[in-house]
Amino acid sequence: MPLEKKMFQLRPATFPDLDAIYTLVAQQNTADFGSALLSLEELRQRWHAPDFSLAKQTQVAISAADQIVAYAELRPYHPTELSLRLYLPPTPFAPELGQRLLAAFEADLEPGTELMTQVSGKNIQNQQIFAAAGFKRGLTFLMMEIELTEAPPAPVWPEGIGVRPFIPNHDEQATYATDEAASLDKGYSNPLSFDAWAKRMSLHTDPFDSTLWFLACHQAEVVGVALNFFLPDDNCGVIDHLGVRREWRGRGIGLALLQHSFAAFFARGVTNIKLNVDSGSLTNAPRLYEKAGMQTVQTYHIYSKTII
Repeated sequence: MPLEKKMFQLRPATFPDLDAIYTLVAQQNTADFGSALLSLEELRQRWHAPDFSLAKQTQVAISAADQIVAYAELRPYHPTELSLRLYLPPTPFAPELGQRLLAAFEADLEPGTELMTQVSGKNIQNQQIFAAAGFKRGLTFLMMEIELTEAPPAPVWPEGIGVRPFIPNHDEQATYATDEAASLDKGYSNPLSFDAWAKRMSLHTDPFDSTLWFLACHQAEVVGVALNFFLPDDNCGVIDHLGVRREWRGRGIGLALLQHSFAAFFARGVTNIKLNVDSGSLTNAPRLYEKAGMQTVQTYHIYSKTII
């Protein structure tokens, strides 16, 4: 029997909904990825951000018993793309309710708008919902990690290559240029302006720690970067961006940057280190990470759609 629309009311989220929605988000993230991925305070801060509108960028489904049973959120992802997230419990009514939530967003979007979403490889329900809504499955990402039980091997740097930490108010442009150049061979390459890149990398905000950003240099030239973060709630390190300029590849710089990052985390007592990588990377990055001892623990898929 089709889902009766009167059973559920759709409306934008409101601030009193925060705790209930966080519970829904954390439950799905834990089922999909093994942890909540964000804290209640982080969700609160996202909702209070000046560029975020609860009225325009959220939808919740309310049951006849006045319970929040689903949540969807739309956020800028790239200058030409919006990121869509869908949180639904695994219930018989979820597929049709998911379709209603997606349709509610799409009805207000201009033709040509590009939507993308990430769906866990474990979440068959959401994969089917997005496929039924006309989203096309694209890249698959590997979620890799390593648990260090002893100090990692010392990196071996090619002749003429040194490494140093990022210097705030000095290295921003060189780091941006190198990171963007190295990203051209990623299957998901989306060139960003400096401002968009700085926002994506949380530059000079609370998560940013310049002592965990490392630059591989040939004299004054930055030829490779390892841009890392520490997640205190999970007590783990994240290799967020690691890349080497094309003309400097094949010399071991990437492996040296990775091992240097491992050592920096280990020195702080952080032994669990994670990263996400495109399984179809043109530079075969998964092989590099496996060589360093990292293993794939989970996957997620990218789905996308252009509004017509």
